[in-house]
Amino acid sequence: MDIGGTALPLWSHALQVTNGNLQVEKQLANAMVRQGTTEEAMPHLLHIASLDPDDIPAIVNIGAYYAAQGRVDDATQEFETVVRLTDHSELSTTDRRYRSSALLNLGFAYTQSTDYPKALVSFKRANQFEPAMVDQTIETVEHSLAGTPSESSYLKLSLLLRAKGKDSDASSILESAIQANPEYLRTRELLSYLNAIQK
Repeated sequence: MDIGGTALPLWSHALQVTNGNLQVEKQLANAMVRQGTTEEAMPHLLHIASLDPDDIPAIVNIGAYYAAQGRVDDATQEFETVVRLTDHSELSTTDRRYRSSALLNLGFAYTQSTDYPKALVSFKRANQFEPAMVDQTIETVEHSLAGTPSESSYLKLSLLLRAKGKDSDASSILESAIQANPEYLRTRELLSYLNAIQK
């Protein structure tokens, strides 16, 4: 099935002629998200989640949208729901990826709200579950830092490295960030926290 631009008109039409069939609406919302129009998909995603509270893809996409909008508490709630729904041993490969993604996104949300202990726990759980995805996330954050350094990226990278057991790397990243940017107060806070739990 083509998931490019041709899928949207197809699923939009199908939704009309099926009088709002839920499976068709899910396909339409997924096509919109894939095309990068999550804001337009949101009414559909929220409707899907209201009718099917266990629909993991819809909940992940709602959480990602809230996170992108800076709605950290709302995003956290959605990602916690995904983690709860995937808290069993017989997960499909797709659901394993959703769980890992939700744990990583939870870690990012906790980092943003400066709840470093919870962020670290989330990243560690993601690493236990899907270490390759955490490695890939570290690479992405490192690439982002190389292009446009930000305090947020330093915090994320440090916590991700700590979750991987790279304690000295996690601390030295923060020390370098503080040296270059003395005004980074959250970076100082995180370094103090990591030093305290290291003892």
